Amino acid sequence: MSSGRLRTLRSFIYAIGIHIAAAVLVAMSLDFDPYRIPKPQESKKIVQAVAVDQTAVKRELSRLRAAAESVKRKNNASLNWSRSGWH
Repeated sequence: MSSGRLRTLRSFIYAIGIHIAAAVLVAMSLDFDPYRIPKPQESKKIVQAVAVDQTAVKRELSRLRAAAESVKRKNNASLNWSRSGWH
């Protein structure tokens, strides 16, 4: 055999060997276990959800802010009264 043919044959054998090694690695990485459907987990906590109207939320927020402002004004008035010395 000539040198050129020997080189081509060697390259072909290397290529076949690399492909076989790659096929073996792929086959080893595959999972051959049969697929099992997982059992559903039991839910211990049941959440009762309620839909809330956004306008009702805004109304309640305004009411709470007004009440907080009223308390703040009342506290400031009593604080000013005690500082004025008119008690």
